[in-house]
Amino acid sequence: MWLLTVVRRAVCYNLDVNVRKNIYDLWVYCLSVVLKPWLMFWIFGVPTGVFSFLALVRDNFLSQETQRILATQKYLPQWQWRTWLLVFMTAALCSIVRNGFLIWKRQEARCKELQEELDRQKQEPLPNSAPQVELDSETTSDFPVNRLLVRNISHSEPVYNICFQPLRIGNDIFITWAPETQPVLHPMTIMPLTPIVRTSQGLPIEFKGVYAIVELIQKKRAMLYTKTIQPARLGLGTISFSCEDRVQNRYLVTFEVDVSNSGRDFRVRDLDRKRIGNRPSRT
Repeated sequence: MWLLTVVRRAVCYNLDVNVRKNIYDLWVYCLSVVLKPWLMFWIFGVPTGVFSFLALVRDNFLSQETQRILATQKYLPQWQWRTWLLVFMTAALCSIVRNGFLIWKRQEARCKELQEELDRQKQEPLPNSAPQVELDSETTSDFPVNRLLVRNISHSEPVYNICFQPLRIGNDIFITWAPETQPVLHPMTIMPLTPIVRTSQGLPIEFKGVYAIVELIQKKRAMLYTKTIQPARLGLGTISFSCEDRVQNRYLVTFEVDVSNSGRDFRVRDLDRKRIGNRPSRT
């Protein structure tokens, strides 16, 4: 076993991290399914080992007469070697299927436990330190929307370590936010947020602001919709960010938003706050 471990480390040393992880996962799977079929080991391995030891003693330490009496060939089926190979391959296949099924059942039970834990967390009320935020547009309805505003409407609780998630609209509209992170948002303060449109490769282009996104979407839809049937509002998807409260509970805050075709009416359809864990304290 130690030799196989050394070979595995030597092969994986110069590979990419993701490739090494895939190889390691495959190695763990092979250990679990192929090289550790304990039931088949006790059924076939132990009797075979005992039989081989007794045959060694018989052939090397007993007389010719005793060897003829204890010969086992007459008790074994007179099969061709292909038949024996088929029997052992069938046994190995059954072992692999059995162990794979056991691994699948364990993973299924684990997924069920995680889902139950997630449902339990959803039903639990959020603590008083949970983020209390609003999302709105910076300008009035007389001008196209440019920047967004994230407001901390709590009178006493700051929001820490805000990290905005990128947003993808369609296959080629990729949006990041400026700033992407914010160390702290104090109570009753506002954080301006500027959308930056990027290409599908992640390169920034000249368009900035919500109205620039609206114009880009309108150009994309010009070949699909006429002016009479073009939707009155454009869905911008989900604006989300992760954050922490003062006791290091982590949350995921999401806003479902849309904007009018004129780019002047910004609306938040839904707000959701989910607790996604906590960060251990360093003290």
